[in-house]
Amino acid sequence: MLPLSGFLTYFASEASGLTLHVINVNYQKIGDAFHREDADLTIAAIVESHESHHSCTHLYRDHFVTLFNAQSFGYTESSSLDRYLSFRNLLVSPRGYAHGLTERMLSEMGASRKIISTLQRFSTLPFVIRGTPFLCNVPSVVARYLKSNFDLSSAPLPFESPEFDVAINWHKSIERDNAFRE
Repeated sequence: MLPLSGFLTYFASEASGLTLHVINVNYQKIGDAFHREDADLTIAAIVESHESHHSCTHLYRDHFVTLFNAQSFGYTESSSLDRYLSFRNLLVSPRGYAHGLTERMLSEMGASRKIISTLQRFSTLPFVIRGTPFLCNVPSVVARYLKSNFDLSSAPLPFESPEFDVAINWHKSIERDNAFRE
């Protein structure tokens, strides 16, 4: 979703003769996508180090915030950890796992949250969360977009947020390609 809109605008002005094909790739499967030649570049949140035959350029560092529908359900920016834990959560997980970075942080604190459902994509999240009393932790960049376009609210997590890098990745073999260098 983001930073794709800004990238597409730049791409259209700098590479007007090319077509960009955007596909969904789980960050843990980036190497497979490169090897199958399904992708030349990826923009992804990188939680773990990438493989040595991939190149990577850091774009920015991000953290999670809590996204929610403030119109109906009583969660606020100043909600406590106990209040946060009393709500059920949605989890965006490309692989459908019901645990993420937040679970590691909460576990270290001796706490856990209640995951009611996983969603594979952020694109479905605003349509689900608008009509429910659920919370969802999302990257702050994604939250800014969803807040402004779907009348949702966000708040800092009531504990230290895990951080992660967003990077552009490519297979080192394309560095010899003249089109890539231009």
